[in-house]
Amino acid sequence: MRANLSEMAARLAIPALLCAAALAAGCAGSSMTQAPPPPVPTVSATIEVCNNTPAGCAVSAAFSLADLRDLAINVAWSNVPEGTHTQTLAVLEPGGGLYEAKTQAFAIPDGSNGSVDTAETLPVAGTWITQRVRTGAWTVQISLDSEIVATKTVQFDP
Repeated sequence: MRANLSEMAARLAIPALLCAAALAAGCAGSSMTQAPPPPVPTVSATIEVCNNTPAGCAVSAAFSLADLRDLAINVAWSNVPEGTHTQTLAVLEPGGGLYEAKTQAFAIPDGSNGSVDTAETLPVAGTWITQRVRTGAWTVQISLDSEIVATKTVQFDP
């Protein structure tokens, strides 16, 4: 009978040791710090402006009012989160005052890379800008959901 008890104890000891080892490994594994999640990419916008004429769109940072018909303002967005967003394009005069603001809504579908292109047109020929010869450094300011994301300076020359 004594041999049977020793034999039973030995048989139970092996599974008990395996369970203890597994529990210890599990506890040790759960106490390890997890790597932080990858950073969320920052929303960005690239602004390109050009003289929009029937012959095409000549990209530049400076334009002559004598030759400028419409200022095309193209925005390339990247890393925009999923959902519906509002872009606000503000055109500021050389003194910093608001000349014009335009809003445009767009949606980023689930699972996309967050890129979208938008386009706006600022008429120049025949407007107050050319009538009053408003030259100097104008600023194009792009906001996403009321947060300024990018600006670009555009020079209007006589």
